[in-house]
Amino acid sequence: MFLKLLENRALRDATDAKAYLFTCVRNAVLNDRKARQRDVELDAGSAWFEPPNRDYAAELALRRALWSLPEDQRVQREVTILHIGGEFTFSQIAEVLRISANTAASRYRYALAKLREAMRAEEDCRANSR
Repeated sequence: MFLKLLENRALRDATDAKAYLFTCVRNAVLNDRKARQRDVELDAGSAWFEPPNRDYAAELALRRALWSLPEDQRVQREVTILHIGGEFTFSQIAEVLRISANTAASRYRYALAKLREAMRAEEDCRANSR
């Protein structure tokens, strides 16, 4: 991947190197995924999304809610992961996903609303099972 970048010298034309590099990696992963025709599951022990001293049950519930968003809401999931997990700005996310920054922000708001709803439902289930 990095050799391709050097050979094509495309990086020098990029306005945001971090977003450009992430876009390249994301596209390579998506291409590989298509080639293999299989889904890649998120590792339950993924350290980049688990801050220390957190309520792991709530973290797991949030992760489940995030990954349970329907495929047609994939952009909402990607925006949320990039913004929270990758600490990307909405401008950087817009460049990576080829959408406007306003669209990225609205997808993030929609995802948060759906995640809140899912987390409330999870909480209600836990409260009713006690």
